[in-house]
Amino acid sequence: MAIDVVMRKTPGGFKPDTDQDWEACSPVKVGQVVRFKGTIPRNPLFHRKFFAMLNVGFDNQDKYDTLDAFRYEVMIRSGFYRVHHHLSGAISYEPESIAFGNMGEERFQKVYSACLDTILMYFMPPGTDREEYEAAVEELIQFA
Repeated sequence: MAIDVVMRKTPGGFKPDTDQDWEACSPVKVGQVVRFKGTIPRNPLFHRKFFAMLNVGFDNQDKYDTLDAFRYEVMIRSGFYRVHHHLSGAISYEPESIAFGNMGEERFQKVYSACLDTILMYFMPPGTDREEYEAAVEELIQFA
């Protein structure tokens, strides 16, 4: 039986975090051993800030038609990609997944910083200040 729950560490041990998590654990009998493979989730607000940062950059360029295409380009230029060698000899690049389950907080912070540097270097007018850009990102987050 597979159980997908969020657990919270308390002084008494790990306990289901929400009512839904408690309910998902209800088939488990008291004393029954259950193996959990846990991941500490990233900060969802920082994930939201990443997309706000991308949106500010996307709104200040005209080369890419979609935010996804812009994100792909920024991630690849920032060095966070996988190389695919095709049988035809062609090479293509795929940005790393930033999904919560695929990237931890520490790596995500590096991605954020590198992507911000890339946006400032390639997509913003010369002389755009990092602090000025971050303020625009914060304003977008507050407005949303």
